[in-house]
Amino acid sequence: MYMDMVHEDISLPCRSSYNIFLHCTTTKQSEQKVVSFDNTPLNILDVKRQIEKRFSIPVCVQVIAYNSCILKDDTILIALRIRDGDTFHVKYLEKGHCSEIVEIIDWMRLVLAGIQLENPSATVDMSWELNNLVTRGINNEMIQSLAFKYFFPWLDPVKYVNKLHFAYHGGVEILMELDGALLQEKWQERHMILQLVESLLLRVIWNLSETFPLRRAITKNKGIERCIQSMLHYKLEEGSRFEYVVSNHSFEGVLRDTIVGGLGVLCNLSELPECHLEIASNEDALEQMTNIGASPYLPIDCSHHVVTIFLCLAHTPGTHEKISKPRYLTKLLDALSIERDLDADQLDIDRIPDCSHLLLRYFVLLFLAQVALASPQCIPTDLHLTIIDEMMLLLRFTCYEIIRRGELTQNYVWCTYIPYIKLAYIPSTPHINNPACILQVWSLEIIIFALQNMLGRENHREFLVKEGLLDFVTCMPQYVPPSLKSRATNLVQMVASSPDVPEGPPKLLNLVKARLAKMHFGLENVLSMSVSEIVSQAFATNF
Repeated sequence: MYMDMVHEDISLPCRSSYNIFLHCTTTKQSEQKVVSFDNTPLNILDVKRQIEKRFSIPVCVQVIAYNSCILKDDTILIALRIRDGDTFHVKYLEKGHCSEIVEIIDWMRLVLAGIQLENPSATVDMSWELNNLVTRGINNEMIQSLAFKYFFPWLDPVKYVNKLHFAYHGGVEILMELDGALLQEKWQERHMILQLVESLLLRVIWNLSETFPLRRAITKNKGIERCIQSMLHYKLEEGSRFEYVVSNHSFEGVLRDTIVGGLGVLCNLSELPECHLEIASNEDALEQMTNIGASPYLPIDCSHHVVTIFLCLAHTPGTHEKISKPRYLTKLLDALSIERDLDADQLDIDRIPDCSHLLLRYFVLLFLAQVALASPQCIPTDLHLTIIDEMMLLLRFTCYEIIRRGELTQNYVWCTYIPYIKLAYIPSTPHINNPACILQVWSLEIIIFALQNMLGRENHREFLVKEGLLDFVTCMPQYVPPSLKSRATNLVQMVASSPDVPEGPPKLLNLVKARLAKMHFGLENVLSMSVSEIVSQAFATNF
């Protein structure tokens, strides 16, 4: 229940105090405080600001209630007839580093203003004088603290609150503007300190993009375009040793970190469906990424980022022709067999453990399985047997429990299942004994294997129910080739055993949808149909 009252601007010049009952929803701890005001606050936003100032609880994570009513920020206090000494109940996620983050945002504003003052047209390269102007005002420790102290590690609830606080005060927009201003000058002509600044800014953006609600704010501020530009500061060539990029003993290491930072941000932004076509349409970016992924001289987590991007892009069929060019697929397959430079693996601060090579193979084959099923014409015929051999090896020597443990170690989260479940319902002709059809069967087994891995986590099954896909998993054994029925049945039993999954047979309407999807229209098209359209199509197709 919300209380939303609008009155004239009224402010009473008298001192007032209120009891504040604070409850942290993360730690479940509660405490009672008293907050005093020199002047009676005009609205609830004023109360929140005072709480932020006193207790370092950001405004954006506070929920204030009075007399069991949740109050909006613009609610006028005098309209509530609140008296001195009354109690507000405040729920909040966690406390943060409010004043420190605001100080860093103010510093970024000053640096950005200096750049814009010296270069108001924003179309010419920064001059030598501007380099001096900016570098004199640079405080790398502030950016480093933002990247590694206040925003990292990203699973920490305090860091999550810090990032929301940063975004609430306009930090994302200023950060992206500052990054864009630095990109006006070519990397090679830039002062070394400014190169380091860009690398650190990308690490900040990368950490921000780990928080899903902030990804769209980054994309709205040209996040994809600018990250690709950073990633292309040094164009990697196929077969090159990349010593210039991976050197740890000179500022070239900053260039490597900048390239990897741009790649890391793209990896997170690629999870947004609206970004798929923009990324897939940039051939320079795709070429650079596949060269990075196939390099034995860069950390293996770079290969993980590349494959994750391709895996996410494959969720949108319109990208398949762009991302499935033979040279891209060949490089991704090459990444499975290269021997890594041990020193290169040691470069990354978040080193992936021993399961990294297995996860890399799994993600590459999952990507190839998506393309082979949804757009089989995009897989070159000369790669069919190679891909089949790789899939056979994975399924023969690996179980999904091992994959799941590796993903849990790396905090991988699967938030949607429609891109994978729909592949079992692609209308298809009877299987013929040729490499193309054999590849489709093996690809479908990889998809079911992946679903066994994903849905093996009980909390992930909740997403399945929310997406309305439970009945389509239940129906899957009826529509897969005979050789895959036992694996599909195991998947159904796994899902049905979860206490969070409703018991009972599939609904009649969903049974009809499943058959129409497999026989004629595909699952996504059927899910978008109304009930009347389903009924009419059932009669029209002699269901």
